[in-house]
Amino acid sequence: MGFGAAISYHFGDYGDFLNRAQALHALASEQDLQFHKSISLMYLGIGRMRLGEIDASAVFQEGLTGYRGTGSRWALPFWLGAFAAALPESDEQRITILDQAFEAVEATQERVEEAELYRLRGDFARTGRSPNDDLAEKNYSTAKRIAQEQGNMLSNLRASSSLALLWRDQGRDVEACDLLGDVYRWFTQGFDVPVLRRARALLHELDELAS
Repeated sequence: MGFGAAISYHFGDYGDFLNRAQALHALASEQDLQFHKSISLMYLGIGRMRLGEIDASAVFQEGLTGYRGTGSRWALPFWLGAFAAALPESDEQRITILDQAFEAVEATQERVEEAELYRLRGDFARTGRSPNDDLAEKNYSTAKRIAQEQGNMLSNLRASSSLALLWRDQGRDVEACDLLGDVYRWFTQGFDVPVLRRARALLHELDELAS
């Protein structure tokens, strides 16, 4: 159930993600599984924040405290990165949380989320108090390189989409269209999931701008 929720999260289907998190929380509570209950609380907090309940950050923090209390460090880069991503742009705490996620990567050598963390760092560079497009592009490019090295096409698509958006805003429509198109065309199924729908819509927009 937990892995099913994670898959929905990575596909960007936050409604399904929250439903799975609620089911996991109910089962973990019923069977008094404290480790899994803590995981479900982190999922619940992130899911509710993604759907607009910013106050649900307290739910995530409760789950994170319980999770750390078990002594586990597994998937901390994911938990912390997802929490940082769910915080509003006005919350400077998200930079601190993202830094903690990178620290967790180095502490555990668990690098499956590393590309996504760099992509988020790029997003934060674009939307912070002092927007820095050069820093954003550097992080997006790093995210794409890591995703390519890992063979992680979903992370590659996310990084490419973010970089394409940056280039679109800079008037580099042809480069952006070529970049995103090369990655999007790799996919042969799953076109109904949100992350692919957004990439397709962006690609169509870029194609029209470039033509």
